[in-house]
Amino acid sequence: MKIDVSQINLAISNLLINSIQAVSERGEVHLFTRASKKNVFIIIKDNGTGISKEHLPKIFDFMFSTKPTGSGLGLSIAKKIISDHHGEITVRSELNRGSTFRIRLPLSPKAN
Repeated sequence: MKIDVSQINLAISNLLINSIQAVSERGEVHLFTRASKKNVFIIIKDNGTGISKEHLPKIFDFMFSTKPTGSGLGLSIAKKIISDHHGEITVRSELNRGSTFRIRLPLSPKAN
C-alpha cells in the first residue's frame, strides 16, 4: 500500500489542532515519533483540559463535538485516514490533566 502523505499530514494536523485548542496559555503539546521493524508510531501529548470518561468513547464519532463552535469532523477524519492506511489511533485522557493520542501505522501492508 502506498501512503498518501497529504492525508497523513491532515490526520496529524487535526490531532495537533485538537491538542492546541485544549491547552491553556502556558500549556504544552508534544509530538514524538518512533519506529519498530513493522510500524511507525506518532504520539501527540498535551497537558490540556483532557476528555471526560463520558465523552471518550465518542470522540472519533462523525459530528461529535463538545466545543460550542466545533464541527465534530477533525477527529473522525483523522481516524478514517489512519484506518484507511491500515493503522490505528488510540487515546488516553484524564480530565484536567491532558490527553495522549497514539497513532500506529504499519511500514508495509504485511506488518499487521
